[in-house]
Amino acid sequence: MATPSYARSLIHLTKRLRLSPPAKAITQCQIRDLSSTPQRRAEAEISPRQAEKELLSVRLPRAVQAAYLTPLRREATTKNPVCDLQLRSYSVRNLEAYADFAMRAAYYLNLPAKGPIPLPKITQRWTVPRSNFVFKKSQENFERITLKRLIQIQDGHPEVVAIWLAFLKKHPYYGIGMKANVYEHTDLDPLKDLEGEAERIKKQLGEELDALDRLALGKDSSEKQIKAKEPTVEKATPTIEKAAKTKQAKADLEAETSSTDKLAVASSKESEAKSFEADEKITPAVAS
Repeated sequence: MATPSYARSLIHLTKRLRLSPPAKAITQCQIRDLSSTPQRRAEAEISPRQAEKELLSVRLPRAVQAAYLTPLRREATTKNPVCDLQLRSYSVRNLEAYADFAMRAAYYLNLPAKGPIPLPKITQRWTVPRSNFVFKKSQENFERITLKRLIQIQDGHPEVVAIWLAFLKKHPYYGIGMKANVYEHTDLDPLKDLEGEAERIKKQLGEELDALDRLALGKDSSEKQIKAKEPTVEKATPTIEKAAKTKQAKADLEAETSSTDKLAVASSKESEAKSFEADEKITPAVAS
């Protein structure tokens, strides 16, 4: 059976159709010339003098500038020494760096500082055998040099000096040892100073001390209530002592009674022996 004409025409149409692929989009890119030219090289290069001028023209912060300058100092009025700080180290670099740090800290705390003053160095030497053999002839020498610097605080308040020392202790530097001698000036009567200091502390604390007193009173009252409710050891001790005394008295009575009984038995035995001896004496006389 033959296919109809309309079906044939559709088949031929599908065979003749040719679907073309989508066209590619053309992208335009610009390629710049990256080759270096003498003119460009001259523009990029900076002479060292020009670079130095530009760096000097830049203003650094004051804190950064101070690191490149000597530390500032406060002027003392009466030059009364308050604290002598002695720094010791085996390295000059570490010693100078930490002495500079201590001087800057004193300046920012408004403390007049004098120094750092170089003190006489301590030289120590040891001569030991070169090997672990005792009778080794070759020996070697060891030397240790301890360097010292002194910083003196003048006309400073004791509390500010204590803050300065605490700050240095909080921020130590490796290889540095510190030794401080603090001088305090007081009146001839120390009791007045203590009373004045106690009053000053009360004024500063104020409400905190009142709160502490209230807490202490509350604790005392609670302790008293506990003592009233529960019998204490002090109340129990008299009863214990009385019981011990009565027990001891009973023991003494028993001992006395036993001793009296023993004496009575002994006396009865003696009387019996005497009567027996008298009977023996009488019997031979009767026989005669």
